[in-house]
Amino acid sequence: MKLVKKLVLITSIVQLTACSVMSREECLTADWYTVGYEDGADGQLSSRVGDYREACAEYGVTPTLEDYRLGRRSGLEKYCTEAKGYAEGIEGNSYKGVCPYESESLFLAGYRRGKEVYQAKKEWEDIRDDLRHAKSKLETLDEDIRKKERKLVKEGLTSAQRSAILQELNNIRDKKQQLQHRIYRLESDARWSKQQYNSLRYRSNW
Repeated sequence: MKLVKKLVLITSIVQLTACSVMSREECLTADWYTVGYEDGADGQLSSRVGDYREACAEYGVTPTLEDYRLGRRSGLEKYCTEAKGYAEGIEGNSYKGVCPYESESLFLAGYRRGKEVYQAKKEWEDIRDDLRHAKSKLETLDEDIRKKERKLVKEGLTSAQRSAILQELNNIRDKKQQLQHRIYRLESDARWSKQQYNSLRYRSNW
């Protein structure tokens, strides 16, 4: 019974995905050259036409493959440029290997530069996130220290209780000192990674 439910669910998902590719009106009025051109200009795989075939079969429409392929080929001429490669790389997008041999090297040259800038920016942002987290934790430790200090001077504490609180206080202070060293290193790393990111970005000059 569970297997049947899973198969029904998978079938429903596949059908929903197919329907979401093209609507009835889009299937009936499609200019397949234009559809291909738009896919090519967007760097889509040629297998995408199979999704259209599946989606439009319900409405008795079959994509005109020759028109689609011609349009996609023209669209790829717009996509497979150095500038577009850079734009894809700097956004962290993956390359699907769609460019023809004669233009792929130019596209990849831009893509690699863009990806390098993307990675540098991501590294800087990751360090900034670590730094924010560390500073937030430092504020928490400072508050814990203040609480322990107030507790330490309360009247009526036994010697053992006071000693235990003092030990806890010293432990927190040690953690604070270690965290302060970490924050110092992170601040230094953040400055360096920001310089690297800006240097790569300005050097690319797109």
